[in-house]
Amino acid sequence: MARRIITAIDVGSSKITTLITSVEDGKCPTVIGVCAHPSKGIKKGVVVNIDDATSAILESVTAAERMAGVTVSDVYVSINGEQVTSLNNKGVVAVAGSEITIDDTYRAIENARTLSLPDNLNPIHIIPREFVVDSQGGIKYPIGMSGGRLEVETHIITAPNSYWQNIKKCVEQVGATVYDVIFSAWASSLAVLTDTEKELGVTLLDIGSGTTGIAIFQEGSIVYSGCIPLGGSSITSDIAIGLQVSLEEAEKIKVNMNKLFDSK
Repeated sequence: MARRIITAIDVGSSKITTLITSVEDGKCPTVIGVCAHPSKGIKKGVVVNIDDATSAILESVTAAERMAGVTVSDVYVSINGEQVTSLNNKGVVAVAGSEITIDDTYRAIENARTLSLPDNLNPIHIIPREFVVDSQGGIKYPIGMSGGRLEVETHIITAPNSYWQNIKKCVEQVGATVYDVIFSAWASSLAVLTDTEKELGVTLLDIGSGTTGIAIFQEGSIVYSGCIPLGGSSITSDIAIGLQVSLEEAEKIKVNMNKLFDSK
């Protein structure tokens, strides 16, 4: 039975986490290697020093590889930062045959992609929110339906080319190839939100050290995503200023208070 190795690197402001999983047909993925290494060269989700960031990523990946007993090649990389933005756009195509096929949906999504973006922005996710077949809306899965006109409402998450290219450069200097980049709040929503929560309406906050990712859902679909340059380190700094203690002491106070509330 064929085994695939899937590797993800979460490039954060406080730590670089590498996760290596083994995937076999018909079985759940198994984590075989993991490492969280202190981050360097990353501030509020943005690369500020290529060499330091590359060094931190190398340490994280090497330790995870050592645990897993494999050498990674292709990797998924998470991105964050206030430069991540989003917008909603529509794509429309004529259905090629008597029934809607998966190729028709791909053409509609690609049509939604062809919107005018500033030259410095790159779409990293194009997420279908709703399909409309001959003015009938609210359709999540149109394949096999009859119709002559297919529309798709999409949510497009973008990031500046320079932003994710710098992260890509750091990973490639480690010897890996970036298979794809993923907005961390979108990835978190797939992991922790239920269909019911998305249908009723929910806001997900992915709070990191330097940034907080946001994903808002209504009627089962994502309607907004973005990121603000505030995170756990901001709370630590406020505690240090308010109590007039060092950052190290403020971090201990914050962590201990979290444990106290968790125990209740």
